[in-house]
Amino acid sequence: MADLENDSRFFVQEFDVVSDESVENVVANVIENFGRIDILVNNAGVLCIGPLAELPLSAIQNAFDVNVFGAMRMIQAVVPHMAARKKGKKHSRMPELKLYKPFENIIKERAYFKEPPNATPTEIFARKTVAVLFKDKPPTWFSSGKYSTLVEIYSCMPNFVKDFLARRMMK
Repeated sequence: MADLENDSRFFVQEFDVVSDESVENVVANVIENFGRIDILVNNAGVLCIGPLAELPLSAIQNAFDVNVFGAMRMIQAVVPHMAARKKGKKHSRMPELKLYKPFENIIKERAYFKEPPNATPTEIFARKTVAVLFKDKPPTWFSSGKYSTLVEIYSCMPNFVKDFLARRMMK
């Protein structure tokens, strides 16, 4: 996102969503420089792939810290400023397998189905999201990404259908 550093509409900051101090500092920096926060795009995330019985608890905890608590930490840090102004919008490698070794390929297929090699890059997703939110009348819901509609449909399917489709698509 280095190319956004020269765009006056953006204030690019690197920080850690797992750290209260880091989040508080970045929010304070944005408010100090701009006086307000108009949009929060929670786009940080990490994968934690594997059978729950064999994943290290620390890996699961890290995924929750980033993907769940990181987003919540950002919302709790930013929304009070938006609410005070009555404006703003928010949008929130496999370990060694033992018991599940015979299922390793299908686990990987299902895990990576949502992130194929040619998935929409994070930077493009973030730009499109911000562009939609900056519209005079932004939609209450929108979809962005090469496979977003298919992933939404896929997520509603029973597991046996997901497995079948994943096997067919990964061949």
